[in-house]
Amino acid sequence: MVRQSKSAKRQKKSQIIALRRRGFSYAEIKKQFPVSKSTLSAWLKDTKIPETRRRELRRRSIRGLLKEAERKNLRRIAETSIVHSSAMQNIKAISQKELWLMGIVLYWACGLEESERRTGLGVRFSNSDPFIIKLFLEWLLQVGNTRKREITFDLYLHESKRDAHDEIVSYWAKATGFPRAYFSHVYFQKNKLKRKGTLTKVHHGLMRVRVKASSLLSRQISGWIGGIKRHYFEDAG
Repeated sequence: MVRQSKSAKRQKKSQIIALRRRGFSYAEIKKQFPVSKSTLSAWLKDTKIPETRRRELRRRSIRGLLKEAERKNLRRIAETSIVHSSAMQNIKAISQKELWLMGIVLYWACGLEESERRTGLGVRFSNSDPFIIKLFLEWLLQVGNTRKREITFDLYLHESKRDAHDEIVSYWAKATGFPRAYFSHVYFQKNKLKRKGTLTKVHHGLMRVRVKASSLLSRQISGWIGGIKRHYFEDAG
């Protein structure tokens, strides 16, 4: 390895300092003098550059950071899209048994489960996600042998949504495939929901699905949920 003479090193340092005083950035200096960043920092720690040039370097640095962030974000979006598309391919045709199990778990999470102390309540299922509501309705029609005329809806909106009532009803009618006439029970509330979030944060309100004279189905659902609990918890180990 060839070592630089002290005079050559001093000359290089002087040239680097001169470039810095003219407003060159570290990256620009390194293109002419391939030295480490730590060496540059040590040599240039007391070297000032013109304020106008300093502002320009700062703007360039910010633009560079933004460009890099955008590049990373675009790459992340592309990677997410690939993973999402690949995962979607894993879902093929859904069997009746799979739909049956999906509905049970959905009701376990979002439904009003009957107990020994609360009997005769019937099927009641609440959510603000239209896709979840639609899926549960498909479950009722295909698995629960429920007829459309046996289904009713309760829509809970925050008081601030009163003026948008008609628009929101149209939204749910389109999302569920049920006529607007099914959504005549609309309730306006001022208080926060007991569940996470508030009605003001839920843009299209909270939808409750009720099934008339459904105590038997409600008890069946409760039993199916009990079977899952027994299989995974009571029989574990």
